Amino acid sequence: MQIFDPPPGAPRRPRLPSLPKLSWAALARLPRPALPRFARRPLVWVIAAETVVTGAFLLGAIHLLSRSLPASAVAAPLLTAPSPASGAADPNVSQLLPPGTSASPAPHPGIGTGSGFLGGVLSGLNQDQSSFEHQEWAALQALSAGIRSYIENVVLPAVEKAAHNGSASSRSP
Repeated sequence: MQIFDPPPGAPRRPRLPSLPKLSWAALARLPRPALPRFARRPLVWVIAAETVVTGAFLLGAIHLLSRSLPASAVAAPLLTAPSPASGAADPNVSQLLPPGTSASPAPHPGIGTGSGFLGGVLSGLNQDQSSFEHQEWAALQALSAGIRSYIENVVLPAVEKAAHNGSASSRSP
């Protein structure tokens, strides 16, 4: 007698009906949902899952960002520059400069669009791109030389040896 057996003479509980065992054949007979052909491919579902996850991350980031800003910062009016009629006179810069020099105009705020500035930026970008291309070419040449060396020193001798052994075994009866 086991521990979980009911005592002799006790009423037995009714057994639950057993479920049919599922097999792959039984699963194949189940009706499939009517999906368009493109939706049956796994890549579509992977892309859909990645889109959902990315959207959830984006919504979470927006939620966290909106919680970190105080409510007064969102509702604050835009600050305006003081008008020249407010009594503040422009300072006379020429008195502050050494004699014989003139004041150069101050740079304007925003993106630099001057030809000298853009030329310098583009020249630096071209130099960086050129050095990157030279490094990429050197890496490609080293990889090509390594592959060539491996084929000449490892693969070809093994193929020649196998071909030599195969032709020697085919000659002997």
